[in-house]
Formats: sequence, structure tokens, C-alpha cells
Amino acid sequence: MCAASPGKHPRRYVISIEGTIDLGLAPFLSRTIREAEQAGAAAVLLEINTFGGRVDAAVAMRDALLNSRVRTIAFVNQRAISAGALIALACNTLVMTQGGTIGAATPVLSGGGETQPTDEKSVSYVRSEFRATAEARNRPPEFAEAMVDVDVEIQGVIAKGKLLTLTTSEAIEHRVADLRADTVTAVLECAGLAGAEVRQARQTWAESFVRFLTNPVVSSLLMTIGLLGLLVEIRTPGFAVPGTIGLILLGLFFWGHWIVRLAGWEELLLVSVGVLLIALEVFVIPGTTVAGVAGVIALVAGLGMSMVGAGATASVIITVLGRVAMSILLAMAGALALVRALPHLPFGRHLVLGPEAGVQQPDVRARLPVVYNGDRCLGCRYCMVACQFEIPKFEYDSPAPYVKKCTFCAERQKDGGMPACAENCPTGALKFGEREALLEEARLRIYQNPDKYVHHVYGEHEAGGTSWLYISDVPLEKLGLKAGLDSAAYPQLATTALAAVPMVLTLWPPILMGLYAINRSRNGHERHDAEETHRD
Repeated sequence: MCAASPGKHPRRYVISIEGTIDLGLAPFLSRTIREAEQAGAAAVLLEINTFGGRVDAAVAMRDALLNSRVRTIAFVNQRAISAGALIALACNTLVMTQGGTIGAATPVLSGGGETQPTDEKSVSYVRSEFRATAEARNRPPEFAEAMVDVDVEIQGVIAKGKLLTLTTSEAIEHRVADLRADTVTAVLECAGLAGAEVRQARQTWAESFVRFLTNPVVSSLLMTIGLLGLLVEIRTPGFAVPGTIGLILLGLFFWGHWIVRLAGWEELLLVSVGVLLIALEVFVIPGTTVAGVAGVIALVAGLGMSMVGAGATASVIITVLGRVAMSILLAMAGALALVRALPHLPFGRHLVLGPEAGVQQPDVRARLPVVYNGDRCLGCRYCMVACQFEIPKFEYDSPAPYVKKCTFCAERQKDGGMPACAENCPTGALKFGEREALLEEARLRIYQNPDKYVHHVYGEHEAGGTSWLYISDVPLEKLGLKAGLDSAAYPQLATTALAAVPMVLTLWPPILMGLYAINRSRNGHERHDAEETHRD
């Protein structure tokens, strides 16, 4: 029974905590408490009916309640399970309705439509949070720990291997709860706060929007489509529509997580650096994969850090990393498909830069020689291995080594000249010109002099075709030329492997970590079931 206290009391605020505990509830609760403090309110009442939710969100709400200068009252109207139990225990007064329950707060790993116990590290952390909260509110800490850890045994209450969940009468009996009441009005009367104005706290449109943006499904879509837009813009610059959409969606992602105090300047900087490195890989140093790998790692780190709070358990972190990795993988796959499909779509032709209609574009790459750029060379010596003529040579004795190779006198060609060797050959054995014209000349010479030349143009098909062609009156092997070369270009042999490096280095580790954690949790769950069967 509760007796009402006479007299007039200031305003009381009532907050409804229903459904899943998510990141958007924490700023809503903090704002309501600040508003109540500024208004000189007598109390803030939390009407709780939840099966739980995110641990980091519950920890943030717990901290706000413990630091509140206004009296806080938890009204467990039916149930405060898991994260809801931590929020209820953090209030000054805990009232439960008839038939209510509180407890069952062990952290779990969700996946495959079912939940499984998580690792001991996460259980230990959550157990300590529950114990510290109970101690701060003068409630028996061992009961709070037993709600989290099955290894906690309380004589006559809960056996080892069982998780504690208390009914209303049990909670009051063991001083976990203070009072019993069935309505908000009755709760206020029991708490000595009857007869004054009650204000129902409601979320603003911005807070509701933030809860929507931080929803796991919505935030994953924002990440995926935002990155997709940026990647398409990088590969097809010109119209800026994909890039603009990508920036807007990523801006919404970071704004929502900024409001709930997950994202900061550090995370934004990491993501920006990641995008910059990927652009650097595409435009400035393509093929090295170093900048691309570093960019993807920065993206995973920045986006992952933006989605976990201070109270995140190992299972939450692994889940978030898996979501980020999957979003990046989907964005890359989608960008590749769009880049290939856009030029063939009616509207897509206007979104990318391309040649003017009706204008025949020359194949510039076929006309220019392959030159050596010392500022971009990594010293990998790939060119030395790939050249079947073994022309490139590395300056091993130089403190600042370069790779020396024939560039077909590129500087002379810029001025309209030809390579010096061809221009100055006294016998005319060396000829310079378009590759197709030279092939025709070589075939013609062989046809007109079948008894003089070996019937083979070396370089026509070797290693995918070369810019230097040979015909000879002696077997080509005697000239030191490699025989039996494949017709595939050497870079094609390594393209598939090199393209997979960024994905292997950045996506597989979090995926494997997630599979390991799920398997470990499943094994622990099976061992727990086996132990219970053995006890029975």
C-alpha cells in the first residue's frame, strides 16, 4: 500500500521506454533530464517495458541517470529485460507493476535468427556495469551480477548455471525493487509526488529522425549507397550526380551518429583519408594497390568507429565490422557494375565524360612509347621480368637508382622525329612506324624471300604482342630471343591476383573474425547445454 504525501509539488516528467533500446534514446533521455533540471522538476519517471537492446546505448542512459541532479524513478510496467534492467537499476527509485519481471541481462550474439551467449570478456564487462550501478543505488550487487552471469550463485535464490530474472514480489523481497504500483498515478503517489502537473516527454522530430538514421538497417544502406555514389563519381567524373548523392547520404550517416555521440572528427577524418587514398590509387598511382589497401582499411576503421560506443562489447564490435565490410564490398561491386552499364543506358551517357558524338578518337596509347617515370617507380623491377627482350636494367650500384630502358626516343618523337637508331641505321635494317604497317612490311619481305627469312615475325603474338618486331634469316633462338612464349600479355597474368589483394587484406579479416566469434559462441552454447543436461 502507498500513502500520498500532502502538499503541492513541482512538475514531473514522464518518459516512455518501450521496444528496443537503441542509440537514439540516449540523447532523448539526456535532453529530458537537462530540461527537468532547468525547470526545477521534482522527478523524472521512466515507464519501462522492453526486452532490451544495444548495450552501449543502455550504458549511455545509465550514466545520464546516475549523474542526474533530479530524482529519477523507474516504473517497470511489465518487464525490464537485459538492457532495460540496467536502466531500471540506475534510477533512484524502482517501482514494479504486478506481474512484472526484471533481469536476464547476459550479453548475447545475434545471428541466424537466434541469439547465443557471447564471450567471457563481454560478460565480465556488463557484469561490472550492473554491479557498480547496484552499489551506486544501494541495491544488492550480487543480484545485479546474477542477472548477467550464470556463474553467480545466490544461496536459496538462484543456482549456478542459471540466469536470474525476478518477479515483482521477488524483487521487492530482496530489495532490488522498492515499491509496487500498477499505474503512473499510483507510482507518483507511492513516491510521495502526488497532486502536481505531469508532463509527458516526447521526442522532437530531429530525435526521431536520428533514431531512424542510426537504425542498423538504415545506417548500413546509407553507408553502401553513399560509398557507391563516391566510387562511381571517381570512376566517371563529369556530371557530379553520383558524387553529390554519395556525399549527402554519408553526411546523413555521420550527422546521425554525431548526434548520438558516436562519430567525431577522428572518424570523419579517417573516412575522408580513405576516400582520398582510393582516388589516389585510381588516378595517380594505379596498379600499386598500396594506396587502395590503405584507403579501404581507413574506410573500415572510420565507419566502424562511428557505429560503436564506449560500452560496446566484443560481439557488437565484430557485428559492426562485418556490416561495414559488407557495405564496402557491395559498394565496390555495385560501382563496377554501374560504371560498365552507364555508357550503354540512355540517361547514363549524360552522366559521364566521353568522346563527342561522331568524332573518331585516335588510340593515343598505341602511338606513344612507354616511358620511365622515376617519381612514380616503386623499384619493384616488374618491368625487368615482364620484358621478353630483357632491356630494362636496374642501377644497382647507384645510391639513387633508376631503371634504364629504351623509350623509343620519346623526346625526339615529341618534336616530330623518329628514334635515333632507326634514323641513323646505315643499312636500313631498322624501320620505325605504325605497328600494323610494320607487320605488313615484315610479312611482305618473308613472302617475297621465302628461302631467306624464317617464316615467323617475332613479337607479333609473343607476350600479347610487342612494339619491337623481328624477322631473321637464322633461327630466332640464336639471336638470344626467348622461344615458346605465351600469347597472353604478362600484366594479364597478374591482374586477377593483384585486384583481389585489397579485398583479401581488408574484408576477409573481419569476416573471418565474425565467423570465429559465431563458432566460438555456438560451441560455448553447446557446452552450456551439455552441462545443464549433466546436472539434470
